Amino acid sequence: MNIHWSHNSCKFIQNFHCMLTIRPEALELLHKHNIYPITLFIKHKNARQIREVQDPRFLPEKMKNKSAKELFELHQDLEQKHKRLFSDVIPGDSLAYMFHHVKKAIDREQKKAVYVPSSLPL
Repeated sequence: MNIHWSHNSCKFIQNFHCMLTIRPEALELLHKHNIYPITLFIKHKNARQIREVQDPRFLPEKMKNKSAKELFELHQDLEQKHKRLFSDVIPGDSLAYMFHHVKKAIDREQKKAVYVPSSLPL
């Protein structure tokens, strides 16, 4: 798996946070290379909540019950198997509520001291 495109794409961006969807395997590889991104997991209470939180600007059609249930089950599996990789878990409520908690989590994570080896090329 090649992570250089992401690293090179993101390293010149300053004062902004990139929001990426990333698979746990890719996150483990980043950690292996001493790159520790802020990793937030959105946790919904149930499949119905996933359907209700959709933004019609991006997904104009309502998600079907079956799709929401499958997505909810996938998220449960991800959380169970990879919780150790998450910086924080955000409650999956309204978009405004999630945005507020994402912002707070990023602010909190940014204040933590992070060790970066001097041999790591930037």
